[in-house]
Amino acid sequence: MASLRFSKYQGIGNDFVIIHGPDLDHPLTSEAVRFLCDRRHGIGADGVLTVWPVQEGAGRMQVQNADGSDTEMCGNGLRCVAAYLRDQNQIDVRNPFVLYSDRGPHLCHFQDDDVVIDMGKAELVHRDLPVGENGIVQLDVDGLTFSAVAISMGNPHAIIFTESDPMRLGLHYGAALEIHSAFPNRVNVSFVRAENQGFTVFVHERGVGPTLACGSAACAVVAAAIITNRAQFNQAYRVTLPGGDLAITCDDDLAVRMCGPAVHVFNGTITT
Repeated sequence: MASLRFSKYQGIGNDFVIIHGPDLDHPLTSEAVRFLCDRRHGIGADGVLTVWPVQEGAGRMQVQNADGSDTEMCGNGLRCVAAYLRDQNQIDVRNPFVLYSDRGPHLCHFQDDDVVIDMGKAELVHRDLPVGENGIVQLDVDGLTFSAVAISMGNPHAIIFTESDPMRLGLHYGAALEIHSAFPNRVNVSFVRAENQGFTVFVHERGVGPTLACGSAACAVVAAAIITNRAQFNQAYRVTLPGGDLAITCDDDLAVRMCGPAVHVFNGTITT
């Protein structure tokens, strides 16, 4: 039995347990992550973010989903780690700083109470994606065929535009699409409805399930909207998820910038 210090943060409802990596004797196992994320027996979270020191930069974020699986990228997680490091007095909020994910470095800065993250380029060709024409693939599930933009933000996304209720479709079809055979390592599934100057989105997140928010999905949505002529380069779009709004901008080489809040919930110690 050992005591583990943690902090709880959330970004528009996407909540995380944050661990200071050097406090650990070894990286967290999948079993430990599932316990920490359990909303009845543990702390409760969509995932665990372990922050490791780096020689250059503010830190490196390791992401483990609520089911114990690893993932390469988490946009809301990056904002929460930025806020955590601010609250730990590990960064100077007056200046830009660099955070690392498994995808690489991300330039970050604070804008009032929001965190702005350079999320990297959206990719249509990636080992975790099926091959489609201009990124568009046809996905058959439960007797229906969905046309999806397969796009990577360091993690795989299937973006499905619809005129129907995104939440209704996501709750009904998201789980089956997550494990669709077209995606070798599963996929984050977003149902998207275009709105005035923005998009309403519901995400079934890989390794988590229906979620209040997914930052990398919001980035993938705007990139996919540009690819399908639903949006324009270099314009900020409001992406509305069940937990709140993010502002997403995509430049002409598909590099994406995300702006949104990150909120400290509480600190604690848990026996593991």
